Amino acid sequence: IKGLFESVKNIKNRRSIQKDCENKKLFENCKLLNKDSFSVEDITELVNSLPINKYSDHEDDNDNDETLPKLQMENAKIFQDPDQLLSTNQLCERNSNVTINIVREIVTSERDYLGTLRLLCSDFRYFVKQSCQEWRLPKQDTVLNFSNLPEICKLSEDLIRDFEVCLHTWDSCQKIGDVFVRHGPSLDVYTEYLKNFSAMNNHFDECCHKYPEFGKLVSKFEKLPKCRSLRIKHFLLKPVQRLPQYKLLLGEYLKHLDEESEDFSDTVEALRIVSEVLKH
Repeated sequence: IKGLFESVKNIKNRRSIQKDCENKKLFENCKLLNKDSFSVEDITELVNSLPINKYSDHEDDNDNDETLPKLQMENAKIFQDPDQLLSTNQLCERNSNVTINIVREIVTSERDYLGTLRLLCSDFRYFVKQSCQEWRLPKQDTVLNFSNLPEICKLSEDLIRDFEVCLHTWDSCQKIGDVFVRHGPSLDVYTEYLKNFSAMNNHFDECCHKYPEFGKLVSKFEKLPKCRSLRIKHFLLKPVQRLPQYKLLLGEYLKHLDEESEDFSDTVEALRIVSEVLKH
């Protein structure tokens, strides 16, 4: 009964309820709430006092006619897609800002990635050779090449050069997908690295245990500031992660391109190329 009484207060037709309040008709029934038990007559009295039972259908229909469009308009504003609230120019400007930020991320992440590759292909290789002038690790070049990592490093150098050109000329030519398409055939170097990754890591660990001098050199190199307290095997994982990063960045870039964009078709093809390499 208390819940029913409370619902009376919240009925849409507040004007009707206020009229009853002024005439002290409806809310005289508040004394019902003080009873420990309720009779059938009490319930009947309360139900009959509800505004829905007191006012004509004509008045209710008029009120609904006024209220329903207002509610529909308010709901439309709440659930409307935020993009629909933007003008065409505002939406294009927002997408343009997003795409240039993604391009910057592609460039900066490639630059960091190339730094990691050079750490392995140049710095570590030079460190080992300089420290082992009187002692040579068996099949040293094979171990230090980390499968075909120098080829991946060369590809990254080519990519970063073209990426930076794209970034610097972005105002006049907003394209970067064509870079991936142009270097698409070279991405096959990742296939060999991924296939040999487990065997390469196992061989590296074996060399560290079998040749203590080499193991000590690895530990010594890993303590250098340039390694940031990270192990060699952490850096060896970076090429495995790079292709999924390309796919993620290209996919996000494509989401904010119009089909009429000059880079749309190249980006679709670039995404396809990267996805194909990942399948292998």
